[in-house]
Amino acid sequence: MKTKIDLSKPNVVAVATNETELRKAQHFRITDVDVVEIRADGFKNMETLEKMVKRLSVPIILTVRDKSEGGFSKITIKRRREIFRLLLPRASLIDIELAQMNLFADVIKEARSRKVGIIGSNHNLVDMQTESQLVELLKVATAHKCDVFKVVAVASPKDLVYLLRWLLMAKSSSMSSMKMSLMSIGELGKVSRLLFARLGSVLNYGSIDEPRVRGQWKATCFKNLLREL
Repeated sequence: MKTKIDLSKPNVVAVATNETELRKAQHFRITDVDVVEIRADGFKNMETLEKMVKRLSVPIILTVRDKSEGGFSKITIKRRREIFRLLLPRASLIDIELAQMNLFADVIKEARSRKVGIIGSNHNLVDMQTESQLVELLKVATAHKCDVFKVVAVASPKDLVYLLRWLLMAKSSSMSSMKMSLMSIGELGKVSRLLFARLGSVLNYGSIDEPRVRGQWKATCFKNLLREL
């Protein structure tokens, strides 16, 4: 379903990584989750994926990662571009790693012509980005006119305080007009995702089946918990 995602509020994103999860996502309504992320790198048959995506009734984020970025398989840049173009007509946002923005300049241009928003993301699955690294990443996201700046990291309690300060500073100052999506994985992942969602993170990810990473909520549970806060 091609629908604009409301980035003025916290959205719960259900991540579909295979056909089984996507079949379940076809039953979701906007009361269950706000968005479905299609991790196209987890699917083998793109024709089948295209048909299944058409049956979704919530907005879509399209992501195509290589294994070097935490994806499910090795995919060439050329093939990733082809997959993006195939599914762009159905997407509301696409997610591209900030380090690879230049490699996908043509995809970004086409996305913008279709009024598809851009998420510039950075995933650190080992530790926490430094403040200087975050500043540089934000500069890259700003230069590419991203709609959302997304950061995922393994965070200690001290790091969570730092990320929270960063989120609030970005929200209350002129440091960036972009929306933020922040989350951590690991021991404090679940706590951080609830907190960040309530304090300004606009895209907040959860699983459809059992979580694949520590600290992740099931998306439908996440949505219900946010209603209570």
